[in-house]
Amino acid sequence: PPPPSPSHAMPTAKEAGGSDAEARLLNKKVGLVERHYALLAEQLETVNRTGHKVADRTDAFAQALQVYAESETPGVQASCSSVAQCLQQIQDHQRAELHQVAERVIDVFKSYAGQCKLMRDDIAEREKLKEKQLAKNKALERLQTREPSNSLRIKHAKNDLAGAISEVKQAEASMIESMVKFERKKLDNLKTMLSDLLTANMVYHARALELCTEAHGRLRSINPDVDLRELVLLQRAQPKTTSTQGQTQSRLTELQESLRRSEALAQVNAGGTYPAPDDTVTSSHLDFTGGSSRMY
Repeated sequence: PPPPSPSHAMPTAKEAGGSDAEARLLNKKVGLVERHYALLAEQLETVNRTGHKVADRTDAFAQALQVYAESETPGVQASCSSVAQCLQQIQDHQRAELHQVAERVIDVFKSYAGQCKLMRDDIAEREKLKEKQLAKNKALERLQTREPSNSLRIKHAKNDLAGAISEVKQAEASMIESMVKFERKKLDNLKTMLSDLLTANMVYHARALELCTEAHGRLRSINPDVDLRELVLLQRAQPKTTSTQGQTQSRLTELQESLRRSEALAQVNAGGTYPAPDDTVTSSHLDFTGGSSRMY
């Protein structure tokens, strides 16, 4: 029988190896995106959840600071209220930033799970067509070996093989085109996603810096000369209180001395002895009406 035409011939080992290399390269690229994009989305979701928790706890701190401020002096109250409002506004901006990141970055990362599945389906379809082509090629070889004179069946088998080869070529061209689009879209999306992530952070931090600067300026409302006025007045009154305590102690000493002399006089009357000249007492009278003790 005549040899099969080149278009109907079985692919050479080099061609088959090249096709397998293409499939391995495409599977590698798809797997790389599928694995890493899922991890990036997971990590960024963790960052977002932590950000929301921090925002909630900062709000709780701001509310506690506001409650404390209501019990303080006017200067402290104004400053603490400004800081509390500043912190609450910053958390509002942070939540807005986290929402943008979730919508423009995390959701896009997650969407690649479906896109990678479509690419794997294309590669698997191409592999099925290739296996079909190899099966038809083997069928043609067997027919040519067993029935070399059956030209009708051989011609039909050749046509089947030609159709299978055409399908494989179309599938490969479509798959490569899809892979190029996939890679181009992946790179464009990656650039956009990272840009959106950085922009959201820059906007948040710029607004936070603006609010913190404004609140920091209002800390000047804390004026020790005004806020400590009550304590300063109390401190000024302290020496007067100390003088009164000294007078009370002096009166107590005089009273004790009067009692000692009274006891000495009682001993003289009872025993017929006389105290030393310094202890001679003519009469004693404790006078408490004036707040002090005096001898008469």
